[in-house]
Amino acid sequence: MTGDSADAHVSAIATHLEATAELPLERATSRLLGEAKAVARDAAADDLERDIRQDRVETVRELLAEIETVDHDEARKHVDAATDHCETLLSESS
Repeated sequence: MTGDSADAHVSAIATHLEATAELPLERATSRLLGEAKAVARDAAADDLERDIRQDRVETVRELLAEIETVDHDEARKHVDAATDHCETLLSESS
């Protein structure tokens, strides 16, 4: 995977998770999304080594997997998209 492609995926993950910030969500879901968003922002930092970025994306994927249900349609679309970007990035870089 090229650096530009990886950057685009990481940026998309962060953007999708940031889009859920103001949506009305269950407390547990909101907490997990907040943690995932913070890790995704960290992963999007320009100065991270590739291995560290991969670890951050894996952490985001794990946090998103902990979410049992997302009752808000728009939020669910963002979570699904972020998860897809995580899966694509991790599968292409392994």
